[in-house]
Amino acid sequence: MLWPYFDDWLVDLVNAKRAAAAPRRGDGEADEDLARRVADRLGGDVRTCYERIDVRAHRGVVILDGTVSSADARKLAGTYAWSVRGTFDVCNALVVEDPDR
Repeated sequence: MLWPYFDDWLVDLVNAKRAAAAPRRGDGEADEDLARRVADRLGGDVRTCYERIDVRAHRGVVILDGTVSSADARKLAGTYAWSVRGTFDVCNALVVEDPDR
């Protein structure tokens, strides 16, 4: 009998967890729920709740669009999007406002 390598069962475990957390492909409700949870997370922090951020999701990819007042707010929004369960990628298209305008 062959013994599995440590890495084999660990890879299987990680893949099983990812599959369980993955939204079903083509499931618009799962994407809407993901976008809502990311928006709730952004709205729960005073550093991001007043920024103009549009949150969308498509097949587990969170898309952040809009303008923010600082590079720190942009980075924080991306970090929060990554922290929400079900996020597989983040497209951070947020633009930092020019303070001189």
